[in-house]
Amino acid sequence: MSRITTWAAGMILIIVTAFATTCAPVSVAAQTTPVTNVNPGMGAPGTRFAFMATGFASGEKIAVWVNTPTGAPMAIKAEQLNGANSDGRGDWFWTSSRNAASGTWQMVARGAESGTQRVINFAIVGDPVPPTAETPAQSNVEPHVGSPGTRFAFMATGFASGETIAVWVNTPTGAPMAITAEELNGANSDGRGDWFWTTPDNAAAGTWQMVARGATSGTQRVISFVVR
Repeated sequence: MSRITTWAAGMILIIVTAFATTCAPVSVAAQTTPVTNVNPGMGAPGTRFAFMATGFASGEKIAVWVNTPTGAPMAIKAEQLNGANSDGRGDWFWTSSRNAASGTWQMVARGAESGTQRVINFAIVGDPVPPTAETPAQSNVEPHVGSPGTRFAFMATGFASGETIAVWVNTPTGAPMAITAEELNGANSDGRGDWFWTTPDNAAAGTWQMVARGATSGTQRVISFVVR
């Protein structure tokens, strides 16, 4: 009886050992997982995003573009995109436009030789940023308010040195009106222009705009003033 017990125990040990050997986990060679990243992952229109992607061939050129929230591809100009480094990693920046649509965007990067493609999702949220209003450092008028027949003094900066400046006014209805400016000699060496304009005796009451545009640079300044 003891022999049967000993034999049975031995068989059980053999079976358990064989099962354990058969079911032992097999080591799998580690695989390199492609990595992508964007920082920040979400931003307002005008945000500068930093992108990173791996898995490209060493030193190859990388082409990039974005897909808008509607899925339409859009050509862009990436900043500091010098291709993949020796480890196959690419880094670059892109600044979204100030009127970029809200939603989920995709940055797409494709290796020119390997054909490796990476898609990086990011989001643009918030309303488009309105154009920056003119500041006193860029333009000014004195006085700001006057009656018909008032002589207004205007100043604007940001033009090319010595360039010719064209001026006109927009009436309160928005209609452009040709004028003859006084003492307008173009921009000085610092890109500043100064001139005067006397409103007609029958000038309509309301908010007027003096518009000044550089003939060479295309720089434009809009200066609001009031006739009452």
